[in-house]
Amino acid sequence: MHAGVATIYQQQKAIGYESTFVEGPTDSSRYMKGLFSDWQAEGITSVLHEKRGGYANNMASLRGLLKPCYLYSPTTAFRRLLMELFPPKTGVSGIE
Repeated sequence: MHAGVATIYQQQKAIGYESTFVEGPTDSSRYMKGLFSDWQAEGITSVLHEKRGGYANNMASLRGLLKPCYLYSPTTAFRRLLMELFPPKTGVSGIE
């Protein structure tokens, strides 16, 4: 489990996602008691505190998804992205 959490932390760090990784039972307990004064759980050995809600970096995800599209057809990928992000309200079904 610890190795998996450490890997997640490294992945988050690589994409600029703000999180804190605390290792060791003493430091982990101290960190949690700093967040929750009534913290009582015992036996924790590491904490991964994700600062934003959950693990999501939408712009990095979009870039990753669009990269193969750009390699195939940059213009089509950009037009498709615009249509998805800004759906037409006037019945327009494409951009030329």
